Amino acid sequence: MLAAAFLVAAASMLARESPPPYLDLAAATPAPATTNPEIIRIATSLDAQPLAHELADTYAAAGHPLTPEVTPLNPAQVADTVLTSQADLGIVLLPAQASAPFSPPPAWGEAETIVIGWEAVVLVTHPLRQMPGLDSDTVAQVLGGEIQTWEQLGSGQGNIELLGRGEGAPSREALMGWLGLGSLSSRVELWPNDAEICRQVASRPLSLGWIGHSSLTDECQPLSLDSVRPTARAIQTGAYGPRLAVVIVVSPHAAPEARALAQWAASAPGQRVVARRYTPAS
Repeated sequence: MLAAAFLVAAASMLARESPPPYLDLAAATPAPATTNPEIIRIATSLDAQPLAHELADTYAAAGHPLTPEVTPLNPAQVADTVLTSQADLGIVLLPAQASAPFSPPPAWGEAETIVIGWEAVVLVTHPLRQMPGLDSDTVAQVLGGEIQTWEQLGSGQGNIELLGRGEGAPSREALMGWLGLGSLSSRVELWPNDAEICRQVASRPLSLGWIGHSSLTDECQPLSLDSVRPTARAIQTGAYGPRLAVVIVVSPHAAPEARALAQWAASAPGQRVVARRYTPAS
């Protein structure tokens, strides 16, 4: 009987000292739920690299957690990288026919393409040169080397100093395609980017160059082509001559968040981001 009383007392003490299971203090407090940002791999041409960052950053700031990995490549490599699933998305500038819907190269196969903007290729001169524009036949003669002086254009004196981009540059390809030229004059000075061409034109009154419309500043004067000014409307419709399509290429195996980013870039909020640099698609 004494032993039974002892066991009852011991059980009572343990009950007082040990918390019930639902108050287990040793159990870890659950950490708050978190969402890990999804990594989106974006291949881009050098000209489109700033836009790629702006689109991804603005999309993420709108409540879509992602981490962009942006890799600059030459335009030909961008599509290959996307088609082989080494990147989820590609952003590239490609020559586009005037007044015609953009058609992706056949080699792109099953990859989805979305045109999110347009970039015109504009001819620029020194701001003080009194010459509002040229027709396409004359431009072809200048860039082909048949016309070499400003006297031949009825705009002052001196040799025309041609400035442009090297082989493979999308603006060069778009301009040559629009003019139907197979080659350019050997007199064309090659520069690494459009911003530098604009600066050169501003400091050289005899110069004539071509740049993307997005690089245009007050330092250089854009010319009309075939009496059409490079307005947003003329660029969108293709009424203004040479232009490039700003295209997103979506890998067939892209993650859902990458596809959502591509679709967002074509929506009204995304188009406002595109408009910071290029002419929106619509």
